[in-house]
Amino acid sequence: MKKLISVVLLIGVVMCLVLCKQLTNKPRTHPDADNFPTLLSDKKTEYTVINITDLERDQDKYWVESNKKEHGYKILAIYNEKSYRYLLISAGEMKTGGYSLEVTEVIEGVDKVTFKVKLNKPKKDSMVTMALTYPYLLLKVSASEKTIDVDFIDYKGSNGELIKVENHLKVEELNGIYSKRLDEKYISVKTTEESYMFKYSTEQESNTLKLQKNMALDISYFKNSNGELEVCSLEQASLPAVPEDWQGLIGLGKFKEVTEGDICIISIEDKDEFFWTTVESIKECKESFKDNEIVVFNYYVDEYGRRIIVSFEK
Repeated sequence: MKKLISVVLLIGVVMCLVLCKQLTNKPRTHPDADNFPTLLSDKKTEYTVINITDLERDQDKYWVESNKKEHGYKILAIYNEKSYRYLLISAGEMKTGGYSLEVTEVIEGVDKVTFKVKLNKPKKDSMVTMALTYPYLLLKVSASEKTIDVDFIDYKGSNGELIKVENHLKVEELNGIYSKRLDEKYISVKTTEESYMFKYSTEQESNTLKLQKNMALDISYFKNSNGELEVCSLEQASLPAVPEDWQGLIGLGKFKEVTEGDICIISIEDKDEFFWTTVESIKECKESFKDNEIVVFNYYVDEYGRRIIVSFEK
């Protein structure tokens, strides 16, 4: 009987040792391992050579114009729903025309991508511009955790120094109504919650959208190094429409006039208030009402803060 018990115990010990060995040979994994982010991607970096005219935002064009003359490279990282990076590679000052830059090779590293760049000189006996030129190359590079480096092949530039600058631009969006221009550099925009001051110069305005008081705007902007809100792009909002789930409010006042931009002015408690109108209501507003006539109207407030009249009652 004792022999039988000893044999059973021995078999049990052997089985425990085998099981423990199997368990220790299994790789240890964190229960949330699948949720850990990958810090570095092995995805190939994609890029496209573009022209300054391909840039949609004025702010990006100004960035190129203000940096293209300085030998070296600069990176502008755009953070929004379509993140990407602009890589501006500049040869610096040349005594004549005929020079150009080209990417000859792209080297993918673990945490860095290197663009090898060659400066092409004018061909002998070719007709070139006899003036100072500043050749540059502009690339649109896919977003990645990898840093960007540029290697100029057999070229150091007139200064000998290679300038590297990297700017990270987080673009935000805002809907609001243009209030007024504060000075040559700044404008005021009012939202449903508060008023904002944006850096948007008269020069920028002359090249883009001519602003009018109470114009509804779609604004893309970023916070610059001085903490100012600087406009990247600015577009006029689409015309008011009546959404399916709009919540109506009732207004009462004296009809005054319809101004430029189909804005209806109604005096409420001796104060002129601005109301936007839909295509349907503006026709009724222009044809049916006289100055100081009492009107009752239904309206709603949209995401821009516009009070939009949907219908009138005399």
